[in-house]
Amino acid sequence: MRILITGATGLVGKSLVTALQKKGHTIHYFTTRKASIKHETGLHGYFWNPLIGSMDTDAFQGVEAIVHLAGATISNPWTKAYKQEILESRILGLDLIYTYLHKHTHSIKQLVSASGTGVYPDATGKTYTEADHVSAKGFLGQVVVEWEARAHRFQQLGIQVCCLRTGVVLDPFEGAYPQLAKTFQWKIGSIPGKGTQFFPWIHRADLVEVYVEAIEKQWSGIINAVAPDCITQKQLSHCLKQVYQQPFLFPRIPEFVFRLLLGERADLILLGAAIEPARLIQMGFAFHYPTIKPALEAVIAEYDAKK
Repeated sequence: MRILITGATGLVGKSLVTALQKKGHTIHYFTTRKASIKHETGLHGYFWNPLIGSMDTDAFQGVEAIVHLAGATISNPWTKAYKQEILESRILGLDLIYTYLHKHTHSIKQLVSASGTGVYPDATGKTYTEADHVSAKGFLGQVVVEWEARAHRFQQLGIQVCCLRTGVVLDPFEGAYPQLAKTFQWKIGSIPGKGTQFFPWIHRADLVEVYVEAIEKQWSGIINAVAPDCITQKQLSHCLKQVYQQPFLFPRIPEFVFRLLLGERADLILLGAAIEPARLIQMGFAFHYPTIKPALEAVIAEYDAKK
């Protein structure tokens, strides 16, 4: 199968390209950097710039599935301008692709789009599944609503759509873990706020396999791409202490400190919903890392091996 990927050089994209190539798929990818364009066996790059509506439409030749991973990181400071970039980096590319496919004959049968768990409101005592039609009132909730609305619009073109609501991706070199590792070398961690807020997560290897199966088995609809082990921030801190097998200081840091330092971005740490991957479980998806401790051990081992 020929598969077109946006965000192919990101945290998930790099591993997904490798996994799909190993299974014999041919990959086309969009990039905003002309220096990153390659044309080799099974891998072909094409330039695009959604901000100005520019796109090499040769990328669509023979393609049956699109994977949309493009999106600016949410870990940078949330200035007014950067919040706009977070949103536009996720939706403008979809708009550009939709407009082209709407006007031209194509072979696309499926769109698999990244999405986020930030759409679920923070709620004590409630575990969310894909059957819950809710949306958080904060910035990230609004982003997810816009993001998924743009993706679902492709159904009007007869294209099957799957949105993967993804939790924190555990990876040794990108995302949340490298930031945590910097503090661990000083044997210091923290329990943010009350510590009772949930931490929806998934190991990178499992997330890549979710994407592969979503493509090959033609999944559709909303899917919670999180591990079944639903833990709190406090439980995460204690698990890290066990895995490192060293004495750690884990002071409880009040919410107002994070609000003072991070502003609205503190929501990433202080809010978190309990989320169940009900559809993945129902479909028999086999997690490599269903629980947090083995997942952390694998991440730490890979990180230490390449230090």
